Amino acid sequence: MRICYLALELASATAGGIGSYVHTMANAMVARGHDVTAVGPSIRAPKDALYEAVSVPVRYSHETRRLDIAHGLAAHLEGLPPKQSFDIVEVTDWGMEGACFGTASPWCTVLRMHTPNSMVTELNGFSRWLDAAAVDRAEPLYFGTARHLSSPSHAMADQFTCRWGITRSAIRVIANPIQTAAYGGSVPTRKPGDPFRIIYSGRLEVRKGVLDLADALVRVFAERPNCEAVFVGPDTRLPSGSVGAELRRRLAPHGDRVHLCGHVTGRAYVDMLRTGHCAVLPSTWENCPYSCLEALACGLPVIATTGSGFDEMLDYGRAGLLIAPRDTVGLAAAILAVEAEPAEASALADTGSKHVQRYDVSSVADTMEGFYCELLREECRR
Repeated sequence: MRICYLALELASATAGGIGSYVHTMANAMVARGHDVTAVGPSIRAPKDALYEAVSVPVRYSHETRRLDIAHGLAAHLEGLPPKQSFDIVEVTDWGMEGACFGTASPWCTVLRMHTPNSMVTELNGFSRWLDAAAVDRAEPLYFGTARHLSSPSHAMADQFTCRWGITRSAIRVIANPIQTAAYGGSVPTRKPGDPFRIIYSGRLEVRKGVLDLADALVRVFAERPNCEAVFVGPDTRLPSGSVGAELRRRLAPHGDRVHLCGHVTGRAYVDMLRTGHCAVLPSTWENCPYSCLEALACGLPVIATTGSGFDEMLDYGRAGLLIAPRDTVGLAAAILAVEAEPAEASALADTGSKHVQRYDVSSVADTMEGFYCELLREECRR
């Protein structure tokens, strides 16, 4: 098959799960003998890419209109000569990136829905995109007329049905894949006197629960002087200031125990995760975040939140601890419990390490390949 992934992110350069997904799945499809191209604005293939990356000259910044990006991506694909045509075009979508060819696409097109723009706006309480309101209004028609839909989680598929009336059976759920072997190995044992290190990984964003974690850490630090927190991920803007600045303000009395490391990639990122004793991911809502998959693959006990994709990722509390979103008291108690009970934390981490194997790229890519073949057979019957 000739497969095209249309995406705004690629690999770890943009610190986004969409980029991690595209890179991992594209490499897996090439390894299965398919011809794969990733197309996006200002993207660059990482060194280990087996696929071709095509950068489209479309400005990608929060001062850009999302629909301008969609027009630019569609214009590039439609300008390709017939010999460069694709069998499958997968739009790894969260801002209507495929809006400008949609049902008129000459290719077999599937929308793979990451957390869409309207939900991101709702969860953050604001949007940084110039035409966010227009995109939000257009989403029902966009999703409703999609030829094929896939979702990384049952939680996201349920949102499609509840919010946009998409028939649940029309959505194929196929999880995000991870190369688990790249994260393997035992986490360093905590020695007497060592600080208990709490790791948060991901964008510093309101919807990720970063500020809720800050409030929980105030309680943790008050009870455990041996705890420290490491935040790994890029800062994002608020209507006034930034999330990182607000995080520093709330934790100012404990500044020597809080480390904001910014965006870290590659082996350095994995090594940083593996210095932790606990991963805390307190998002208000999540789809199928790589931060959780990576922490599980590194052998860390994970604390996350209920009511979203974390439920299935942590086997409904059997492979990690689940706390209600925005429950800072419960979150602090969970962190303190993991710190106080190393044997139980180790057992939880072992369960998580085994559970994450079902997300390994070897099996997920097989499922996705079968899905693509099924779509092509369906298109031929039309």
